[in-house]
Amino acid sequence: MQNTVVSDKPIIEKTLNYIKSNYRNPNVSLSEAADVVDVNASYLSRLLKKETGKNFSEILTEVRLEKAKRLLKRASMKISDIAGDCGYKEYAYFYQVFKQYTGISPTEYKKMNIKNE
Repeated sequence: MQNTVVSDKPIIEKTLNYIKSNYRNPNVSLSEAADVVDVNASYLSRLLKKETGKNFSEILTEVRLEKAKRLLKRASMKISDIAGDCGYKEYAYFYQVFKQYTGISPTEYKKMNIKNE
């Protein structure tokens, strides 16, 4: 017997694209994403967790920090500028989240991964 339930995959894909396009905005939110994909925020939250195993905040943090890691490999960028470019208003919070996510500070990461330009 075929399942007649409409796939939630387009909602997930559109939400992930929204996050990837808007991670620089420090005020990006689950509510905004839900409005964009035209569903209730609670429903979107449950759907993301079910389909990805992560909540909205975890996905947003992952996208932001993966971008930060790429930028930290550039010798010319200041870490405080990278934090702002990745959607963090405050450097101290960026530092804390980065260290929690990677196990090392942004400064240590940069020193270990600098590529000559």
